Amino acid sequence: ILESSVDMSETFIIKKGRELAQEDQEKVIDTLETGGLVVYPTTTLYGLGALIFSEDGVARILETKQRPWGMPISVFTLREKLSDICDIPVWGLPVLTSGLTLTHVLPAKPNVSSVITQAGSLAVRFPDNELITAICEKVGPITATSANTHGGKDPIDIQTARDELGDRVDIYID
Repeated sequence: ILESSVDMSETFIIKKGRELAQEDQEKVIDTLETGGLVVYPTTTLYGLGALIFSEDGVARILETKQRPWGMPISVFTLREKLSDICDIPVWGLPVLTSGLTLTHVLPAKPNVSSVITQAGSLAVRFPDNELITAICEKVGPITATSANTHGGKDPIDIQTARDELGDRVDIYID
């Protein structure tokens, strides 16, 4: 289900395991490109996404999560786009190409906001599902933080994410 807080009466049904319909993809992309927030499923918890290059989106992440400034935010990016946001040390190549779904902490490039980094380092994950991969292919790196308030309940399902974040999120994808 895709729901928008802009008009909560507008609901789209998306069956699990299928791609988002083209019009739904466009709505998600438009929302992210205009500084909006999207809750999306991952293989573990629900994530809260904003474009990492959107100052408004990143600020909204911190406000929505009630997260203190200065705490880094991990990101999802495609393997082939990693060098756009991080310097890749030679020692990291074997791990980065291993196919493991780990969080990698790498030196951030200067184009990445210090709001989401810590001491010049960026925590990066590679998407391990089709939905997040498709979003990253269309809009670039997105935040990969959990869809809850800081210290809140783990968002193991869409209802928990909605209970935690409410209408401060523009789109929920289940």
